[in-house]
Amino acid sequence: MSRATRRVDYWQDPGAPKPTSRTTSASVFVRDDAGRPLLLKRVDNGLWTIPTGGVK
Repeated sequence: MSRATRRVDYWQDPGAPKPTSRTTSASVFVRDDAGRPLLLKRVDNGLWTIPTGGVK
C-alpha cells in the first residue's frame, strides 16, 4: 500500500531544497464570458489554483 505524501510549494523561498527532478509543465488562465476565472481546488492542501499539468 502506498502512502500519500503532502506536497510543499516553495515560491521564491531562498531556503528551499534543491529540486530532485525537473519536468515540463503548462499552466493556463481561463475565463468564462462573464470574466470569472476557472479555478481548481487542490485535494492535497485545499487551496485554489489555475489548471496546470505535466506535458508528455
